[in-house]
Amino acid sequence: MIYAQDGLGLGHMRRTTSIAAELIKLHPDSVVLTVEDSPLGNFFRTSPNHDYVKLPSIEKVRQGDWRAVNLPLGFVVVRAMREQLIRSVALNFRPDILLVDHMPHGAMGELKPALEVLRTAVPETRLVLGLRDIIDAPEVITQRWQLEGAYEAMERFYDLVLVYGRRDVF
Repeated sequence: MIYAQDGLGLGHMRRTTSIAAELIKLHPDSVVLTVEDSPLGNFFRTSPNHDYVKLPSIEKVRQGDWRAVNLPLGFVVVRAMREQLIRSVALNFRPDILLVDHMPHGAMGELKPALEVLRTAVPETRLVLGLRDIIDAPEVITQRWQLEGAYEAMERFYDLVLVYGRRDVF
């Protein structure tokens, strides 16, 4: 299972679709379910054994402030729907691996209930965080992740953190 929050861009979708395709190519019996909110998700060609669950789209207005893109509902309502959908999919799909793209606890923490339920109800699931090598200036990321609890989420939930990029940069 892959979680990708990418309301407007294509980068996260392109990356997660490529990862799913490569995984299925290497392990043809694998089944990948991507949970995402991109309105363009259906335009990406999927491999056999790969499908999407579309969440209501959201976008970041400014730091710590999000809004629904298409639904005329308050963000609190949309976030609750997204949390419940992600948690339900994770619990019913029971993945061997959950690859979380970019946000350790999801948009505004929406992934925490799914991470918690997988840790308790499906403890064999390996939780993996995938990060781009350069996200923002180090001081910006450090401050944002401290405020949002990203470091705590990484320590509490994740078995592995993958950094997409060149080894010689690190």
